[in-house]
Amino acid sequence: CSPEVSVRASGLLTKFQDPTTLLGLNIAQVVLSALESLNRSLQSARMTVAGMLEAARAVKSQLQEMRQDGKVNELLIKVERQIKELDLKPLSVPRARQPPVRFCGSSEPFHTKVWKCTTGLSILSYSTLPFSNWMTGS
Repeated sequence: CSPEVSVRASGLLTKFQDPTTLLGLNIAQVVLSALESLNRSLQSARMTVAGMLEAARAVKSQLQEMRQDGKVNELLIKVERQIKELDLKPLSVPRARQPPVRFCGSSEPFHTKVWKCTTGLSILSYSTLPFSNWMTGS
């Protein structure tokens, strides 16, 4: 094996041992299986337009059911069971990131002068602008 192949294999192994990868693969499998059945039915030679529309509605409702809390919890339980079987690190919520100070500080937001002039912010009233008579017609 060349060093490049072993580095790539090592990187893939690390990625596949990540529990979030397992969660993502399980979610993708559930969603894509529903879409694959729709794809098969749409490509059928004997399918009518009405049948195609009905198949699309059925898959839409199936995907909407998957978004309910109960289905998500079932999927999480399944993934946690697989994580234990495969002896992977436990699934955890990522740490919350602190937003940069410039987004949450107490300073006034920065606006360019061009933006202030073109939008007419509430700081400037139209009556104080030099062309206010032209805009209001008086």
